[in-house]
Amino acid sequence: MSWSAQASYDRGSFATLLALVFDDDHQGLNILGVGDTVVVLDDGEELRASFPYTEAEQFRANPLLLSTIPDRNSALLAALPTAYWRLDRNPKARIYCMTDALGAWLLANSEERLPVLRSLGSRDEFVEIVEIARADGVMRRDDSTLLVLGWG
Repeated sequence: MSWSAQASYDRGSFATLLALVFDDDHQGLNILGVGDTVVVLDDGEELRASFPYTEAEQFRANPLLLSTIPDRNSALLAALPTAYWRLDRNPKARIYCMTDALGAWLLANSEERLPVLRSLGSRDEFVEIVEIARADGVMRRDDSTLLVLGWG
């Protein structure tokens, strides 16, 4: 390792983690969330739940993150943030997993912005939405990743 890579390694790198585990019958979802990556449940009509954040203002705080230095993870690992959602297999329902910039944008105005996510049909459309939101100053310039899960 170069000296600069070693110095970075010694300081530690940090990451978020979002894990979803469906029940065997797919009627429920166990969620583990560390950091500021967010999962949202959309029933096709409204935002039903989000985890670990529920409001855009929560993204302003420094999140607890996983560290490459194991000693820094002890408090975090002692009380992992989890949630459980019952799912009704609604064909309109979607689960959106997203990074912080996109999550903060959505939670700041979910009534207007959730339909925008519902309407996405391609990666190009997603990129366009992100670029427009950044240009308008309503989305922070940061990595923007979206994973959509659905039944329909």
